[in-house]
Amino acid sequence: MIERGGSRRQLKRAVFRRDWRAKLSVAFAFLMVVGVLTASPASAAPADEGEWSELADWAFIPIHAFVDETGKLVTYGGTRAGGQGGYEVDLWDPSLGFGPASHTTIANQLGTNLFCSISVSDAPGQRSFLLGGQTTGTTKNTFSAQFDNNVLADADDLAEPRWYPTATTLGDGRIVLQGGIPDGFGGRSTPITVAEMYTPGSGWQTMEGTRDPGVWATPNYGWWYPRAHLTPQGKIWSLAWDEMFYIDPDGAGSITRLGRLPTDNRGATSASVMYDSGLVLQVGGGERGSDEARFAGSKKATIVDLNFDPPQLRPAADMNFGRHWHNAIVLPDGKVLVAGGSGVNNTNSEVAYAPELWDPVTDTWTVLEANTTARLYHSTAVLMPDGSVFTGGGGAPGPFTNKNADVFYPPYLFEGDGSRAVKLDVTNAPSAVSHGDDFTVNVNGTVDRVTFIKTNNATHSINSQIFQELSFTQSGGTLSITAPGEPNVATPGLYMLYALDADGVPSDAEMVWLNYDGVVGPPPTDPSPPGSADNLLSNGGFEANTVADGAWGVPAVPGWDTNRPGDSIEVWGTGHNGVAPTEGRQLAELNGNGPDTVTQTVTVTAGKNYTWSIDHRGRRDTDTMEVTINGQSQGQFTAQPGSWTTHTGTYTPTDNQLTISFQAIDTGGYGNLVDNVRITGAQ
Repeated sequence: MIERGGSRRQLKRAVFRRDWRAKLSVAFAFLMVVGVLTASPASAAPADEGEWSELADWAFIPIHAFVDETGKLVTYGGTRAGGQGGYEVDLWDPSLGFGPASHTTIANQLGTNLFCSISVSDAPGQRSFLLGGQTTGTTKNTFSAQFDNNVLADADDLAEPRWYPTATTLGDGRIVLQGGIPDGFGGRSTPITVAEMYTPGSGWQTMEGTRDPGVWATPNYGWWYPRAHLTPQGKIWSLAWDEMFYIDPDGAGSITRLGRLPTDNRGATSASVMYDSGLVLQVGGGERGSDEARFAGSKKATIVDLNFDPPQLRPAADMNFGRHWHNAIVLPDGKVLVAGGSGVNNTNSEVAYAPELWDPVTDTWTVLEANTTARLYHSTAVLMPDGSVFTGGGGAPGPFTNKNADVFYPPYLFEGDGSRAVKLDVTNAPSAVSHGDDFTVNVNGTVDRVTFIKTNNATHSINSQIFQELSFTQSGGTLSITAPGEPNVATPGLYMLYALDADGVPSDAEMVWLNYDGVVGPPPTDPSPPGSADNLLSNGGFEANTVADGAWGVPAVPGWDTNRPGDSIEVWGTGHNGVAPTEGRQLAELNGNGPDTVTQTVTVTAGKNYTWSIDHRGRRDTDTMEVTINGQSQGQFTAQPGSWTTHTGTYTPTDNQLTISFQAIDTGGYGNLVDNVRITGAQ
């Protein structure tokens, strides 16, 4: 339900805030206009039980979720009709509440169903990979997508076709993918029985030494999202059904079996999270997959101590509720929240509406305020930068089709009287650090703890979080902090940096990339095309790194605006249809059925002369386009399909802006190809 207005306290609960004390009055006025997700009626003691927001509509079932470097939440995996199919991505800005203005829809133009894929935040390229899925119209689902700049772009093919795989980042930035099946709906008799590895710059290679038909076997659905965590020794501890094993990434890789988990908290319906260095909480579950109800949801919890080789297992206290398809999330204070699930697998029976909180120091579980929405199979839960927990989804299949989401505010966000706790304000954190780096941030109060949590790429009860307690010193308003030093303990990727006060209240997080091999800096930008140093236009060659050689896509291209939906421009990679760009590795096409118009505005000096030029070619016929500057036609130009033609002219602006646009006029049934657009001057 979206409500307008609400009390100031309700509004503060509904909005993830950064520097809320300075911006609250502005946010309040804005949210009164657009409407927000207001908090539910206050529980008797939110400082003890936490509090849920009201329920908000979502465009689809959010089956997959992760937080990006801007603090926005990326979700995908369902359809607007409520079924299966990852052909659309939603980017949610929590600072704008839950109104329509808070959502951006990103179309998946790649023809790939990302429904039961996996995502991973990858520091070597400072990007997020969406791995697996199925390409429309083929049986080849070897697919890797790069999500960057609000564009879903093709990347390297996987070595094997995979639905339901698990990805693990190694300490050196490589990624190991295991598990999965080649056919998401009918191929359970043919699991993928080998792991593969991604090496930055080299793509995906099969790890032949890991070929083992047993650990990912069909009878117990061992291929279904194995639980996996990197050990301090650099091996990957994995649990597929109840089979524990190592994947050693050295050389061609190898498998070492470690025996069977002796308790019933196993299988695809269980959850696990790394809540401290080398320490994993394996909790709940007990079933092979979503389509069986042989066993009750387990209450058991096991600590897997990966600091020993082989790992040591010891029991933790039982949960209060048996759960299948719950989510386990480590919080900024190091406690683990378990939310969702049901005692009977993916049914409206023995639903665990109340989350519970595990304290690793006391080994106790505390039952928190109950939700009113069942979160079962295909639900997600993700720690947000403000210390709250996003939960959403469930269904397709299931007893509910939950195209909705809500937010849980843990007890540490409240004072004893039920009001919201005042947070420390942390600012000026670096965007990226390397292992062992000393760095500083500013803070407006006394800090008791600093914690560092890897963001969770969540789906199907998978959790990729890593929790680290950081050493620090404080001098006035400056914190001097040391980044984690061991790459196998804190793997490269995107982390949330929290400062906690003596009452355990976490600050809003600063988003920090933890890199490897001394690579530090913001995400890479597209290189300038050759010879473009004097070009006033940005990206005159349409280089977006979003289209593979010999392929085409419809991305939004940096620097350019268009009249196509979503600011998309049809872009071809090198060699598509035998046409090479005149520079760089991409060119643009103007289709005539729009007709397409592509535009860019630059700052110039009034009264000076400027030269413009554009390379033009017909795709398969004689094609015509029109060039316009500041609303004045510079002429209609025709090009043949066999070779590139350069059109050029001069223009003297009367003010300090110059807007150049070109529009398809006659495409001969195909389209105008354009590249290397330039404006130079002044003379």
